[in-house]
Amino acid sequence: VVLKNYLNTLKKNSSSHAYFHCYLIAILSEKLSKSFEWYSPQARTKFIFLAFFHDISLTNSNLTKIGSEEELVISNLSDKDRELVLNHALKSSELVENFKEIPFGLSQLICFLIY
Repeated sequence: VVLKNYLNTLKKNSSSHAYFHCYLIAILSEKLSKSFEWYSPQARTKFIFLAFFHDISLTNSNLTKIGSEEELVISNLSDKDRELVLNHALKSSELVENFKEIPFGLSQLICFLIY
């Protein structure tokens, strides 16, 4: 249900920052990964999933706009939203572990790349 709701939200808001952010990361990672000798169709799939699901725990699209600690400090977020931004990699990682269709190792990649 979480995965379906997340994807539906992205699809419905294709002009949102969250959608653009995920889409751009997917395109860039696809292009960059082709230049590495370890590139494979499985790696491509993993990068695309990573691009779209690394922020799955950020239910508010505006939270995806925070890209640095400095931006977090000067934001007017509630304590709850601030904690969500700080811990979203771990929460996203935990969420994707429950999906059978997710490529092996994706949850670890989310934590590794975001921290």
